[in-house]
Amino acid sequence: TNLKLVLLSFRGDPEALVRDISETTFLTTALNRCFVVGRGALVGTTNVDEVCQKAVEILKERSIVGNSDISADDEKRAAPMRLRVQSYPSKLQQTIAGYVESTNSNLDGAVALDPVGFDIILSVVRVHIDEAPPSKSKRSNVGRRGLYLIGLSDSSTFYGNLNARSRKRIYKASTSRYDESDTGAESAEAPGEICRAYHKLEEAFARYKPDPTKLAPLSKVAMDVGSAPGGWTRYLAENVGCQTVYSIDPAKLSPVVLENEKVIHIPRQIQDALSEIEKDSIGIYVSDMCLSRMEQQLEYMLLAKEEGVLKSGCFFVLTLKCILGHTKEAHDEQAQQVEQRLCGDDLADEVAVIHLFNNKAGERTILGFLR
Repeated sequence: TNLKLVLLSFRGDPEALVRDISETTFLTTALNRCFVVGRGALVGTTNVDEVCQKAVEILKERSIVGNSDISADDEKRAAPMRLRVQSYPSKLQQTIAGYVESTNSNLDGAVALDPVGFDIILSVVRVHIDEAPPSKSKRSNVGRRGLYLIGLSDSSTFYGNLNARSRKRIYKASTSRYDESDTGAESAEAPGEICRAYHKLEEAFARYKPDPTKLAPLSKVAMDVGSAPGGWTRYLAENVGCQTVYSIDPAKLSPVVLENEKVIHIPRQIQDALSEIEKDSIGIYVSDMCLSRMEQQLEYMLLAKEEGVLKSGCFFVLTLKCILGHTKEAHDEQAQQVEQRLCGDDLADEVAVIHLFNNKAGERTILGFLR
């Protein structure tokens, strides 16, 4: 489900929470903005100017408290807070920033708007607006009562679009160690695909949380089917403790994946590659393949089981790419059919279907342990 706004009540340090979110790469692809607001700073009004006035009051309190902490350094005392204003909905941002600038004399010059070099963030979030009366357009907010939350936080909590470069820079910084060597990949996929795939499997493991005592004995040898350009193969080799990863795909892998001595690339289709793999050796089976029929994901895994290459209790992660319908309900139903087959035929235990942040709208990820 696509949500416009999620409110979290947090007992700890909300600024630390935002920083943790910004460092969790699979979440950064799903979020546009994070706002730190205070429960006490609640304004119910039909007039946005009242919201702006409350924001200025909070800024004034902050500037007084901030200056009281400076005992000897006159330069620091004189230096204004560099402020960035952010809001939800975003169209409020210009109004609020303009109001702060026009009333800066009331703040004794303690605040300077600086949307790029800021050290303080003023967040204003409208969490509710009354329904428009029948006589008015729903697009008109005039005379409609809104409920607003306001808060201040330091610059380390910023998560958003900074001059249309920030998200790209944040994502590039968090994935640079996977990207820098990928520019020579001779795959049909763009180099960045290895990063996106990597973080999809990272999220799958993080959200399913397989029992380490069950996973450890299985993680010696893994198989990644439909692996090019190699994001999932790389994750298995670097983060799961696998000593060997069979990477199955006729397409070429990224050179940075191939240089890992744990990776064995078999450039064949899964049906033809199974004969080259030792019996009862694979403890982890993963696949992110694009197939003409979604059910083929399960069929290929069961084929590997029938051929005897999968260990008893093999852990699996499959991307189900639903091709029928365009609604969430249609996609959920198709994934549930695969889940019911696994569970109803006693083929697997601890089966879970998850719609990952890194899944597309028509994708679901299914995980579990084969019997």
